[in-house]
Amino acid sequence: RLGSRIQKFRWVVLVLVTVLTAIFVDKMTELQTDNSIEAYFINGDPALELYDQYLEVFDTDQFVYILIERPEQFTEKNFKLIDKLTKELISKVPYIDDSETDVSSLTHVDFLVGTSDGVEIYKPGEKLPADHDGYNKLKMQMLNRPIYRNMLISSDSRISAITINVKAPDDEKKLL
Repeated sequence: RLGSRIQKFRWVVLVLVTVLTAIFVDKMTELQTDNSIEAYFINGDPALELYDQYLEVFDTDQFVYILIERPEQFTEKNFKLIDKLTKELISKVPYIDDSETDVSSLTHVDFLVGTSDGVEIYKPGEKLPADHDGYNKLKMQMLNRPIYRNMLISSDSRISAITINVKAPDDEKKLL
């Protein structure tokens, strides 16, 4: 019955569909989307509460900076402290995908040094200097490299940083 009516008034139906399509296409320019995390959840959703708790702790879903202020960072005692803290953060902080690239500190960063054989790459925490002169040499090498200066160590070497590149919680990743 409906099919026979559509066939009988096919030109009217065709014009009506064309007009409605034109109206909807014109209104598409006013279409807006909400891509915020909150738009994907209802109030009280446990996944949204988890994400909100995460933001309360880290205040970002990208980077966390931990600053350590000491009169002098480049001592055996301070390097051991920074190395211990870095390793503890790697083992206990959630949302770190790759501890080799997502966490950096004075002791946990790839450090390149020219040698007679070429280039040596190591993490200072794995090869601590033997004495005070070794720490002073490492200090000068780090301060002379813009990639470390004012990123991991202040220019006066009183403040060092541990940077953590955190990822979104797994629940959020599944939903996005």
